[in-house]
Amino acid sequence: MISSFKMYFFVIFAYLLMNTVVKNWIKSTTNRTFVLVLFILVILNIYGSVTDKTVVLQTTKALSIPLFFSIYFIKNKFINNIFIALLLLAFVGDLFSMITANPMQLKITSAAYFCCYATLILIGVFRIKGFKFKGFVGAYLVIVFLLNGYFMYSLYGMMSYSISDVTELFFTTLQIIALLVLGFVAFAGYLNEDGRQSIIFLMMSFCLIFSQVLNFVETYYISYNLFVILEWSSHIAGLILLYKYIVEHNRLRKKRMVIERISAAEKIAA
Repeated sequence: MISSFKMYFFVIFAYLLMNTVVKNWIKSTTNRTFVLVLFILVILNIYGSVTDKTVVLQTTKALSIPLFFSIYFIKNKFINNIFIALLLLAFVGDLFSMITANPMQLKITSAAYFCCYATLILIGVFRIKGFKFKGFVGAYLVIVFLLNGYFMYSLYGMMSYSISDVTELFFTTLQIIALLVLGFVAFAGYLNEDGRQSIIFLMMSFCLIFSQVLNFVETYYISYNLFVILEWSSHIAGLILLYKYIVEHNRLRKKRMVIERISAAEKIAA
């Protein structure tokens, strides 16, 4: 019964994901490759879910970043240094998260994920320069921050009883704080500028936050295959949105370069 439910969940997830992705990206050869890789990952995870092979879910999670962004480099050839650092940190976290029985691996995973979220926060902060927290918007952000803070504090209280290692608890606490700040920054960025990139960044942040919270629950509280499936699904959704965010960032960079060249040419002609 549970296996059937997990299979239905993945089939629905795959249909919604493929339906959304295919409609927008299928026209490009590179995007067709991306869709094909994503489809293979989903099929492998349906297999891992039905057969209760958690290692398959964890392995495809670790392979997602190298596969997705290898496809990105085939087409774009350029990526900002801060995104390179972000992807490397996320990959290290995904890779070492496959081995949860070793305390040292857990410390490395926690440290890598914290640095990854801190990098995302920096990216988000650069987008909200000049934002003024006042009036209804400021009060709304404060309320959201306090509610999220209470939830994260409750999560910390739950995990502090399960983590005996001081270093591991320290990095886990940093992760919780980083997740809280990331949610706040992403939401503030959306309220500051209701644009395409802001929406993508907000959705990406929420997917990654949800994935990490489920990872905490599954690692330190209760191990349940459905949590692993939901974690993988939200993690993959977050990576897809990160892919779209970087593509959009690169598109805007090219657009600015063209505008600057036209302006320079006009000045020379004048």
